Amino acid sequence: IDFAKKNEIIVLHDNAYSELVFDEQPGKSFLAFPGAKEVGFELNSFSKSYSMGGARLAVFVGNKECIELYKKLINTIDFQAFFAVQKAGVEALKLRDEFVPGLRQEYKRRRDFLIDRMKEAGWEITPPEATMFVWAKIPDHYEDSAQFNNDLLKKAGVLANAGTSFGKQGKRYVRFALVRDDEEVREAAKRIKESGILNVNS
Repeated sequence: IDFAKKNEIIVLHDNAYSELVFDEQPGKSFLAFPGAKEVGFELNSFSKSYSMGGARLAVFVGNKECIELYKKLINTIDFQAFFAVQKAGVEALKLRDEFVPGLRQEYKRRRDFLIDRMKEAGWEITPPEATMFVWAKIPDHYEDSAQFNNDLLKKAGVLANAGTSFGKQGKRYVRFALVRDDEEVREAAKRIKESGILNVNS
């Protein structure tokens, strides 16, 4: 906020995962901090909070002037969402109090299941505190996540996202999405264990 004020820039905070926070910790909003509404606004995606992937529906709140400018931009480069998608969004908001906590618990259950199965395969993974993803640190004997991901696919038949796709800080990590069912996770862990890729001499 101070940086934005000093440099006269607008902050657009993409807060798509604020509802997917585990262990009963409330999600944080950029707008909750003093001075935030003076310098920016915030987006939240229905695709994450309400499992409406591909629907391209979002909510944005914050500085009124920023929102007016954003509306002008959107009107020149995009169309409004298909009416059925808008109706689905309305229903999602009506069901928020029952749907979102259930979704959060399901992702948490899948997180714990994935981490437990991978531990059985010999892969220790730190549980994430939020989102629908698990970031796993790759074994030290691999140069980077792209190389490891290659072996993961070729030797185990398991596909993850290489952290290098998200920037240099992802070099030592791969990402799993918590959208697969238990049987697929169990099978993936079995294949990883049998492939030996977690071992130095594999």
